[in-house]
Amino acid sequence: VQVPAPFIVGDLIYLTGGWPGGRPIKVLKPGATGDISIKNEQQAGPYLAWYAERGGPYVPTPIVYDDYLYICGDRGVLTCVNAKTGTQIYQQRINEQSIGFSASPVAGDGKLFLASEDGDIYVIKAGPVYELLGVNPMGEAMIATPAISGGLLIVRGQHHVFGIGRQSVVRR
Repeated sequence: VQVPAPFIVGDLIYLTGGWPGGRPIKVLKPGATGDISIKNEQQAGPYLAWYAERGGPYVPTPIVYDDYLYICGDRGVLTCVNAKTGTQIYQQRINEQSIGFSASPVAGDGKLFLASEDGDIYVIKAGPVYELLGVNPMGEAMIATPAISGGLLIVRGQHHVFGIGRQSVVRR
């Protein structure tokens, strides 16, 4: 069963996660026909860009931002890989005490935003080096994936919807 949504970035199709089966990551090129099941990397056809037997999340859908694929596991381990080759760049636990992540990460302005079931929004610098920029407690559990629109981060918590943006001072 695949829980994370498949998605397309550029000319690659990303399929991740699932249970049982080790939560594989399959990155395909378009144009394949017929049976495109992948038993292992050696039995794959020319439509396979790259494949990993393990490492996909169970619930959150990964995100490609710039040249990197970011995978947030259910238990809060963030993995960054080269989106075109699958080469792992880093793997880092976001918070030792977190109960989990169901929401998918979103990205903008050079940052990743990850909403946890604990009620915190983690802000991580996008790029090849893990850097936690901030933790924003929202005071209630968050399971829904945030949205970004017009410079506003929109987050649905257990009881409220939050709109978070930069405050500007206009002087006349």
